[in-house]
Amino acid sequence: MKTQLLYLLTRTPLHVGAGEAVSVVDQPVMRERPTGFPVIPGAAIKGAFADLWTDRESGQRRPEGAWLFGLPSSGDTSAGALQFSEARLLAFPVRSAKGNFAWITCPLMLRRLARDRGIAAGLLPAREWRDDQALFGRTSAVSLVYGQEAKVVLEDYTFSHAGELPPGDATTARSSDGRPAASAEGAATLAGCFQALISRDPVWSEVGQRLVMVSDGMMSFFGQSACEIQQRVTVNDVRGAAEAGAFFTQENVPSETLFYASLNGFEERTRLRPKEQKLEALRVFADRVAGRVVQLGGDASIGHGLCTVEIRETLS
Repeated sequence: MKTQLLYLLTRTPLHVGAGEAVSVVDQPVMRERPTGFPVIPGAAIKGAFADLWTDRESGQRRPEGAWLFGLPSSGDTSAGALQFSEARLLAFPVRSAKGNFAWITCPLMLRRLARDRGIAAGLLPAREWRDDQALFGRTSAVSLVYGQEAKVVLEDYTFSHAGELPPGDATTARSSDGRPAASAEGAATLAGCFQALISRDPVWSEVGQRLVMVSDGMMSFFGQSACEIQQRVTVNDVRGAAEAGAFFTQENVPSETLFYASLNGFEERTRLRPKEQKLEALRVFADRVAGRVVQLGGDASIGHGLCTVEIRETLS
């Protein structure tokens, strides 16, 4: 088995529903039960990508798609060569009093990413801090500096400066064209590591100046309270008016949210591999999807769920 990491950056609001109402929200997003972080289930990811290998006229998966994803028919139990984990939250956008918005992450998310070999252990925070504190660059785009004191205001909450982002440098090495440099200096900072995850995106390129690390408890709070709540109504096509009793509220993960999932390739699953296909499953998949935009979740007809896809090698 070989493993790579699949990163998904939402370009538009994303709704992967939990299937039942919670409090006043009729259609909440799916979340982890222990942490409250929004997640994208592996089945939703696999289905969206498998659709790229489906013939539009017949509705059947092409031979290469059957090898990569398996066959949906109940009469054939052959598993595909690819395995998708659920996509976990890694960076979440919230309103900021300065700089418009910030991306927040937390130690738990980074420990998970380090366990999945997405970042080096040296980029994990070395100590804990209070819920009213955060790690961020004093000179970042979201920092409010008053003399020797620095704060960030996220949503309606103020956080004092508890230190710089690991390993103490909030800046990122840049190449001559403005993109993150693939140098040891850039990769040695948490901000630089994050910035290199999504290439050629003019919004994500600012993550080094907008990244804030809050405590695990505050991350759970924001993950449950800072998603978008959209009010929707079903309109009668004949009358052009709202249907009676058809008003509902829907929760969406906001644009510019970063998720990641583990992508495993099983080369031993070769029974469905096309005879002429000699490449590895992960390479075939990456050549088709890396850098493109894929739709995930519901409400495709109104542009929800458009995500930029990047695939990165795990650390050795």
